Amino acid sequence: MNKVVKCVLIVTVVALLVVFFRSLYCERWLCSIKYSKEISPLDIINIIVTSSVAIYLGHYITKKLSAERYEKEFIIDDLRLIESNIGDIYTYFRGSSSKDVSEVGEKIEILEKSVERLKTTLSVFNYDISVSSIEDKLKKLYAEGTNFDGNTWDPGKDTAQIAVCMSYCGIMTTEIRKIVKDINDN
Repeated sequence: MNKVVKCVLIVTVVALLVVFFRSLYCERWLCSIKYSKEISPLDIINIIVTSSVAIYLGHYITKKLSAERYEKEFIIDDLRLIESNIGDIYTYFRGSSSKDVSEVGEKIEILEKSVERLKTTLSVFNYDISVSSIEDKLKKLYAEGTNFDGNTWDPGKDTAQIAVCMSYCGIMTTEIRKIVKDINDN
């Protein structure tokens, strides 16, 4: 549960308990409240202090929540970029035409740069989230995606190797979505 929701819940419960216990010990507790048209300096100080504390807490909480959301958006944008790059690689392997090794290498290099950008963003915002599983799959994808004889893949002959590359793409996409969930849960 969110900290703000917990705080509001606690204040509400305390207020209800005060009303309940007051009603137990006073027969006509609503009738016992007396109003006065006089304003004492203590009342004015109380209103000023209470209002100041409420405004400060409202500003602090809003600012803190906005900063956290800002950080999360940066990280999630990097994760979206990585997922998009993985999707491009997956689509490339899924095509029926022959695959050029230099093009496969380029796409994987772009993905690698995106993962490095994510690592930098995580370190800048002091998030303790590991991307090592993505990096491991990326290395395996690179090894499988560029491990063949000649300059092109033959879809008919290299189907098993293509399937392995596509499975690495699927695993990395799942890892990306788990990280997004972890980011949103914090």
